[in-house]
Parts: sequence; C-alpha cells; structure tokens
Amino acid sequence: MYSSHFEENTYDLILSISTIHHGYKKEIKCLIGEIYKWLNVGGKVFITLPDF
Repeated sequence: MYSSHFEENTYDLILSISTIHHGYKKEIKCLIGEIYKWLNVGGKVFITLPDF
C-alpha cells in the first residue's frame, strides 16, 4: 500500500481498516497525502486504528 500509485481525483471513498498503522511514520504521512490526491472533490476517507 505504501508504493501504490493511482490517478488523482478517482475515488469517492477510501477505507483503511486497521492497516495503515503497519508502516513507518514517514510512510504513513506520505500515504495520507497521496490518499487526499486520489479522492474526488467531496470524497471521504475512513481510517481506523486498533485500540490496544
């Protein structure tokens, strides 16, 4: 997921269910920036993290 490349303004909804936390902080920060580029205007992002 940290090396994925998708077209900008493509998705209405992007989900990350207990997965994004498996990377390093630098990778996560970069991925979140990319996620917002992939969203259509008005699109939504839903990210969950485990509660230990």
